[in-house]
Amino acid sequence: MHRFTRRSAVATMAAGWLALAAPSVQGASDPTFRVAYDIYFGGLHLAVADASVSLTGARYVLGLRANLRGISSVFSSWRLETNSRGAVNGSSILPDAHTLTQARGGDADSVRMRFDSGRPVDVVHTPEREEPAPGHEDFIPESELQGALDPVSALILAMQTVENAQSCQMRAPVYDGRRRFDLVFSSLGSENLEATRYNAYSGPATRCRVHIELVSGAFSAADSDSFWSRGADRSDRQMDVWFGRPLSDGPVLPVRLQGDTRFGRFLIHLREAGSIGQ
Repeated sequence: MHRFTRRSAVATMAAGWLALAAPSVQGASDPTFRVAYDIYFGGLHLAVADASVSLTGARYVLGLRANLRGISSVFSSWRLETNSRGAVNGSSILPDAHTLTQARGGDADSVRMRFDSGRPVDVVHTPEREEPAPGHEDFIPESELQGALDPVSALILAMQTVENAQSCQMRAPVYDGRRRFDLVFSSLGSENLEATRYNAYSGPATRCRVHIELVSGAFSAADSDSFWSRGADRSDRQMDVWFGRPLSDGPVLPVRLQGDTRFGRFLIHLREAGSIGQ
């Protein structure tokens, strides 16, 4: 029997926001960078994330892992791992493949996607997921998949935009294996951040607001608390991201992330950044 796994609102949102913790592919001379983040929710330090990106010519390979920590890990063993790879073609990002796995205890939910000619051509869910038929409310038309990026590659595109234009005014079409949505970025200007006991970054930063606009796919109509529920626009489908350059010879990175949800405020702080393989 086909099985659908419904993530909670907080876990789903965390997966999306954590994917932001990945460096841009422009402006760096060193081929590999590593960044580490601390994730707070409601004032509590609940999770950590580590990301790395390898650069070889005009190609990128990005990996990220996140897991709960402290008291939160006593009640849940949630963890996330995602990987994306692809090519940079001028101002465009062309993904080749993307994987995302979320696990709690012995239960895991994963998706693997392969891209070709600017669109996803092969999507594998584990556990297996029955694809909606044409006419079903969750069906995604082929025309809406052309040009769509996986979530991580879409955010790399946004970081590249900030790197090149010092602005994040853009819209990225995204497909995560179940849903088609747009990430809409708008610029909120520049700020000068100071390092704190929570955040290691100090220096100028470009502040951007990211809003999720639902397009088509598996949006829950029954669960009013679902992050992906259809209906009225929701304020917790947006967050603010500050992009800075923590390494003088490195790329622009997200150095702080913040958003408010019906469950409370979350903050993601840059703990450290460094280069590998100099």
